[in-house]
Amino acid sequence: MERKKWILKKLCALSLVFVMCFTMFPYYPAVGAEGTEQTEETCQWKTETTMPMAIHGCKNIIEKDGKIYIVGGLSSSRLIQNEVICNKVIIYDTNTKQWSTGKDIPQAYAYSNYALVGDKIYVMGGETCAPAYTKYTNVYVYDITNDTWETAKPMPKAYCSAGTAVIGDKIYVIGGYGGIAYVQIYDTKNNSWTVLDTPSTKAKQAYGACHLYKGKVYMIGGEYWTTTDNSIKTVNIYNPESDTWTTGKEMPDALTHTASVIDGNKIYVMGGARCAEGKDAVYTDKVYIYDIDKDEWMVGPKLSSRRFGSIAALINDKIYLFGGTDANTMASMDKVEVLDLKPEKQDQDKLSILMYENEKQQLSVSYQLEENMTYQWTSSDESVVSVNEKGVATAVGEGEAEVTVASSDESYTETIAIKVINMRKLAAHIQESGTVRLYLTEDAAAVIWKSGNEEIATVDETGVVTGKKKGLVAITAELEGKTYELYVRVSEVKSE
Repeated sequence: MERKKWILKKLCALSLVFVMCFTMFPYYPAVGAEGTEQTEETCQWKTETTMPMAIHGCKNIIEKDGKIYIVGGLSSSRLIQNEVICNKVIIYDTNTKQWSTGKDIPQAYAYSNYALVGDKIYVMGGETCAPAYTKYTNVYVYDITNDTWETAKPMPKAYCSAGTAVIGDKIYVIGGYGGIAYVQIYDTKNNSWTVLDTPSTKAKQAYGACHLYKGKVYMIGGEYWTTTDNSIKTVNIYNPESDTWTTGKEMPDALTHTASVIDGNKIYVMGGARCAEGKDAVYTDKVYIYDIDKDEWMVGPKLSSRRFGSIAALINDKIYLFGGTDANTMASMDKVEVLDLKPEKQDQDKLSILMYENEKQQLSVSYQLEENMTYQWTSSDESVVSVNEKGVATAVGEGEAEVTVASSDESYTETIAIKVINMRKLAAHIQESGTVRLYLTEDAAAVIWKSGNEEIATVDETGVVTGKKKGLVAITAELEGKTYELYVRVSEVKSE
């Protein structure tokens, strides 16, 4: 199929050192497509873990009770002809940061249409890979609670890559690839389908973002199956109650195969590819944010690399981005990255550790250090922090990682976040009871100062830091809406 050609052309307790403060990323007005000059922002995506397998997909992701279900997907080495359809269900627990598996899909297709109603995941339609690209109407239902599959009434029309929205007990399957523009509505209570014809200029979108907000379905970007190989920037808005369509402000760039989530009144559209027939595809690391209420676009923190076909979920103010196809290698990715939308929101019951490179820190499950040997210690990223069988953590290189301790039967598990910095980034080095004045502007009173851990060091309203006890602490300073972070190391007073 012609629309596939463009793909050819590219993640206890714990210790005595306390809390890190992170700056909340700013929003910047979107002023144009990729290549247009924009205000530069710092990338704040953090690698959390890796997936059991490298995949890319098309909205084949469901969130339920803190767990993320990735149903099927595709894997590829370099070229689209090498794509393999995955029939696995892999499950990521965002609380324990552990992977598990569910029962395999009875029959997996590429680019199926997915929805969650209650405790059941509906996998509707889909297609085969090259060269046939045959569409199917099969509907399979996964019961999360019982880890079982069953079949439901097939779709009236064979479609793939559609947008889906759940309203009550009904699933709206809108657009996608398959033929005439339709809205297909599945009643999960009655196991029945209804088909609505739609205007020829609407509901033709595939591979785009699709989200429900205040009873309306927002379909953003993707591609029209009537204009093969051309990505679009269109925002089509469907009102199911009146069966009518309107439009919103166009996305800054025409992108297909994006990942997306909705957070309140904001839709995050991440990565993707800009395609035009007869031209090489251009892949992006951009994140565009659509404010539905204001009908305007903003720019968010860039991804760590250019990619398309990633899948995303939002849990507890964090965006989880899984897999995708790397723009440089054209191979499927196994990386899981996280963007904290509210990094200033700290869990005060969970301590974090701030360490400098090569520093060691003893972690422990009890005061009896020998008990550590009966637990399993692991690090989410050993290039940042390694941990041995006794619970001794060693800071290896700059970055963030989590150390997890678990009993052999996994009845007890705990994690602790660790941030490693380079000593060259320290702002000051003082002794206990020593002071240092931190400077940000002539008018120190205009700054809001805060210590990450007042047991290590305090800071007053003028920016004077006083050491309390040995440790490393982050001091934050807020000025004119921007937050800055400085580090202070406190050492013990050496006796004469």
